[in-house]
Amino acid sequence: MFNDLDTRGDERKAEETKRLARVLRIAGRITSQPHYWRRTQLAAEFGVSDRSIDRDLELLRGLGYETTHSKTDGYAFARTPALPPVLFSLPDVLALTLAAELARDRGDIDTASLGAALARLMDAVPAQGRPMLQSELASREKDARIDRQRQAVLETVQQARLESRQAHMVYATGERKGELSERTIEVFAVYPYERSWMLTAFDHLRQDVRDFKIDRVQSITLLDTKYAVPAGFDIAGTAPRAGALCAASAATPFSWNFCSTSKEGAGSRKSTA
Repeated sequence: MFNDLDTRGDERKAEETKRLARVLRIAGRITSQPHYWRRTQLAAEFGVSDRSIDRDLELLRGLGYETTHSKTDGYAFARTPALPPVLFSLPDVLALTLAAELARDRGDIDTASLGAALARLMDAVPAQGRPMLQSELASREKDARIDRQRQAVLETVQQARLESRQAHMVYATGERKGELSERTIEVFAVYPYERSWMLTAFDHLRQDVRDFKIDRVQSITLLDTKYAVPAGFDIAGTAPRAGALCAASAATPFSWNFCSTSKEGAGSRKSTA
């Protein structure tokens, strides 16, 4: 019961965040193109009903935006809210800058608005501190890209295993300084490895079962050819450093179950990492 309540609470928060992002984008659209956007156009642009757009505009009015429109013209702002000047300490500016950068990575809020806000925040940072902050932001942006790529690969690998479909993979080998190779694989198992994940699959290029680091997968595409995991394959012995993960059921496509591991023979298979 408590899990259900937590889930519903998370869903409400997600919907509120989604709506706030939409409202900000509507404000941006009207500001950049006054008298252009009509209610039906905004509804089509954001994939919601006219009634939802009415509620979003009412929220903007409550925030101090005065809107005008006519039968022939779209919405425009006759007045925008005047905010009082706010003083921030340097830690405040740093925290807001990092938060704005994370929000831009998520893509929920208009990137132009966030970009302008980030530029103003960066101007508030002392000149001697900007290189350090820019380096930190670049590092976080790189980590965010890696996380997005990893998640996309894991979802495709999961789908391949659930549907028993071969996959075409472009892989950066560790033994030959990142040289790219194309392989057709049959996914047998996926399990945590150090700070990421490892994939165990039959590799048609090498005609053998191999281990692949998920973070070295450059791209992966599902194929129509079906396969079956060999009856003698021992999933419990696939993980050299962690508990192997059994493939999830079709009913819970993104839920993994930990299996017990066997120490015997762990890590004895050829790795392409």
